[in-house]
Amino acid sequence: MKQILTVLIVASALAAAGCSSDDTSSSLPTAPSSPLVTENFSGTVQVGGSDAHPFTVTSSGFQITLDLTSVGPPSTIAMGFGIGSWDGTTCTPLTGGYGTVQASATPQLGGNINGGTYCAIVFDVGNQSAPVTYTAVILHY
Repeated sequence: MKQILTVLIVASALAAAGCSSDDTSSSLPTAPSSPLVTENFSGTVQVGGSDAHPFTVTSSGFQITLDLTSVGPPSTIAMGFGIGSWDGTTCTPLTGGYGTVQASATPQLGGNINGGTYCAIVFDVGNQSAPVTYTAVILHY
């Protein structure tokens, strides 16, 4: 049985190697022309309020991650956290680009994004009784 499996694997490899195409394009993305950017920021969210930080993505179609790394007091409070569009004064959360999260060492949000001006927003989801300070990290191109 082992010999048959080996023959099938070799035959499959030879068949794949024999295939050719005139199409030289690739579906894999090219490397971004700009370096990976790490943006660390912090702030305070007042009861019923929000705090936003604008940033610029220069390369389209590449990964972005957002991580709310610490909050408090208390350190376990859940906060609204997301990415939005920035018009120079207002951060409007993107559809599907936000949620209620607790601070973590693992990014809570991520995906591919186009170049443009965006903002990260941290906001009270109705459970604050005092101001909450936070730190966050965004990684993008």
